[in-house]
Amino acid sequence: MQGVSETLRKQVKEETHSRTVMQARIASDTTDLAKQQVEAKKKKVKVSKKAKELEEIAHGTLGDVQVLRKAHADREQTINGLETSVATIKSEHKETKEMLTKMKNEMEPRCKALEPYTILSVQAASGAKSSEPSVSLQVSSTL
Repeated sequence: MQGVSETLRKQVKEETHSRTVMQARIASDTTDLAKQQVEAKKKKVKVSKKAKELEEIAHGTLGDVQVLRKAHADREQTINGLETSVATIKSEHKETKEMLTKMKNEMEPRCKALEPYTILSVQAASGAKSSEPSVSLQVSSTL
């Protein structure tokens, strides 16, 4: 019986030692798990903060893009209006130039026909010297 009793004592001792080792492992694993959970929470907070910052940046960028798109649309509208105005002015200029050229072409023969009648000097008409200044008028045929 003593042999059985010794064997049982050894077994109890081994079981106690195993239990102690297991409890130490459980405590160590529990501590590690708690540390990991704390670290995970910290990381989650950090990631959430970074995500919020990125969201704010994206929102700000989208606002800037909208402002720039509106400015671009306004600029395009202004450019189109100016191009239309330039085209209108060019057309009016062309029409005016054509009209003036036509008038010039019509007046040129008349001016040439009137050239012999051009008054070169009115001074010699009276023959006497007067105290009035002399008037001289000359019409040019170039317009």
